[in-house]
Amino acid sequence: MKSFFTPFLFLFFILFSSTVCFSQSTYKIDSLENELQKSIDTTKVNVLNALAIAHLNKTPATSLEYSTKALLLSKKIDFQKGIGISNINMGAVYFDRGDFNKALEFYITSLKTNEGIDYKKGIVKSLNNIGDVYVNQGFYEKALINYLRSEQICETIGDKKSMQHNNIAASYFYLGNYEKALRYYIKALETAETFGNKMKMFNPTNGVGNVYYNMKDYEKALIFYKKALALSSEVKNQKGIAKSLTTIGNVYEKLQNNDTALDYHIRSLQINEKLGEKQAIALSLMNIGNIYTKTKKYEKALEYYGRALIINKETGSKNGSAQSLFNIGLLYSKKGNIDKAMEYFKKGLTLANSIKIKEIMSESNLELSEVYVKKDDYKNAYTYYKRHALIKDSILNEDKAKIIADMSTKYGTEQKEKENELLTKEKSLLDEKSKNQQFIIIGFVVGIFLVLLLAFLAYNRYRDKQKASEVISQINKEINQSITYAKRIQTSFLTSEKYIAQHLSDYFISFAPRNVVSGDFYWLMEKENLLYVCTADCTGHGIPGAFMSLIGMGVLNEIIYSKTHISHTDEIFNELRRIIILAVNPIGASEEGRDGMDAVLCRYDLQKMELEYSAANSSFYIVRNGELLVFKPDKMPVGKHIGVEKPFTRSVIPIYKGDCIYTFSDGYADQFGGPQNKKFQSKQMKELLLANSNKSMSEQKELLDKRMEQWKGDHEQVDDILVIGIRV
Repeated sequence: MKSFFTPFLFLFFILFSSTVCFSQSTYKIDSLENELQKSIDTTKVNVLNALAIAHLNKTPATSLEYSTKALLLSKKIDFQKGIGISNINMGAVYFDRGDFNKALEFYITSLKTNEGIDYKKGIVKSLNNIGDVYVNQGFYEKALINYLRSEQICETIGDKKSMQHNNIAASYFYLGNYEKALRYYIKALETAETFGNKMKMFNPTNGVGNVYYNMKDYEKALIFYKKALALSSEVKNQKGIAKSLTTIGNVYEKLQNNDTALDYHIRSLQINEKLGEKQAIALSLMNIGNIYTKTKKYEKALEYYGRALIINKETGSKNGSAQSLFNIGLLYSKKGNIDKAMEYFKKGLTLANSIKIKEIMSESNLELSEVYVKKDDYKNAYTYYKRHALIKDSILNEDKAKIIADMSTKYGTEQKEKENELLTKEKSLLDEKSKNQQFIIIGFVVGIFLVLLLAFLAYNRYRDKQKASEVISQINKEINQSITYAKRIQTSFLTSEKYIAQHLSDYFISFAPRNVVSGDFYWLMEKENLLYVCTADCTGHGIPGAFMSLIGMGVLNEIIYSKTHISHTDEIFNELRRIIILAVNPIGASEEGRDGMDAVLCRYDLQKMELEYSAANSSFYIVRNGELLVFKPDKMPVGKHIGVEKPFTRSVIPIYKGDCIYTFSDGYADQFGGPQNKKFQSKQMKELLLANSNKSMSEQKELLDKRMEQWKGDHEQVDDILVIGIRV
């Protein structure tokens, strides 16, 4: 099941809630109620706000009521601090409900109020809360700006306890800057250790685990999640224990150990139920539902998703409700109940639209498109797919434009620095010649002076060069960060692991770009019970290849969903070639290139047990009953090439239970290495695949990757590497 709000975001939610309120146990509600009866003016405002905080977790409606009363009284007596705090508390209620737009309104109002009276601690709290909202909306750069501004104010007033090192680290984490994320997590740990606060050591420890989790180093992630669990257990922090059990469960789920994952999620649920933490209960229920879905226990999964939906409705969490509705729709779709799936997808989409959760909006439109395809309603299928594409583009376009602009600026700056350095050297040579002439004319005494002067100038030039080198180094670092972020964009276009896992039970994808971004890509799409899988190697690698891969994936999506008359693999390749030539290699262009791709497109019909395929300059293998079969391609790429342009051919072959089908780019076989620094060659690759075809696909991937690392040794990787294995 899809889960847009990862364990990391859940940890954010718990952490952020702690920034806007104190624990309910901090206040005795009864004593506060008694105090309220005898208090007046500013004291009464403070008591009302304290009651609002005390009721926030369990009775948010009551919390909102007290906050509103505090705000009205504060305005009546012109108590600006009270106005600021009341707005923060009201924002906290809407934040916990998942209504982030409303929460943001109150937090911004509180910020303006606190700035008006120069109440620094209030400004810090408002900035932190605004950052929390932006994180949950996915605006991580905006969140980071607010957290960093908060940190500057904390440094000015010497308030180390309010510093948001952990949240700054988390923002960098979501922006993909793991180096800075780890740096700030360490700062957060050091601060917590300075104050001897083991409770506050939990979040950064957990944060380091999140970094490794996102880097798919699950073993290291598990180490830090278990350290976080030990910290929580030591201080008897039940909330922390529950959170750690959840994250550990998620790791075991990634490691395909579903039984252990389920055990951890159930233990987390039990603790959250005792604590009465409804949002955490809802998340645990969703996680358990995901495990039951993976193990095809659909009725159990439906039960847990339904319970999560009820709780999200009770707490007014539109965000959680939208996610629950989406997952229930996805479950009905898997069960083949198309009408029910459509009903829940539409309900979830309506909620997601109301609070602008773009990821759910995008995926709901995509799933509705697929539902309409199954109903043979291609007009609606196309409409919903277009909506999905528009929303996805709106998420990516701004980031793409920024990356391109930043890279252009940075490359230009670097070039200018180099030009300036050459001019400086040329000028220094002329100066030196002049000084030597003066040495001859003026004599020995003046010569000593000039030698000293030259030494001084040389030192200055050296110092300037060092500074220029530091600037260039920083520019290069920022360029690399931009390219890394470009990788995130390319990765978002690749078919997601969750989508693939829904349609394939035993498979592997070994994907190793030569540079940060790749010219190889893989693409998978299901339509009318037919599964299309494409393995492609675009012209070039790095950024040029990546651009071609984006074009390829985008056009394939467009063909499948908008050109309903095209369904066979050869037709798809013919149309893909036509559009690529039209887009990047038009006749009469100033530079007629040969951009395109070598690719294999397979169409699996698992009901008829048939495989239809077309291959362009790229063969593929099937291992069956201990024998490796080679399937040859058409000798032309999907793109412009020398010679007569012929239609692609298609073939249909029977497939059998247990067949292992391998598609790949040429990067694996072409890698140089070994004792004589030669290519690995397809012969060795065939032998390796054949020898290990009886093993599980995950084991095969591990063996392939390990063998390539051994072969490559210290040699540079020469091309992108992509190998896909599918067991029927």
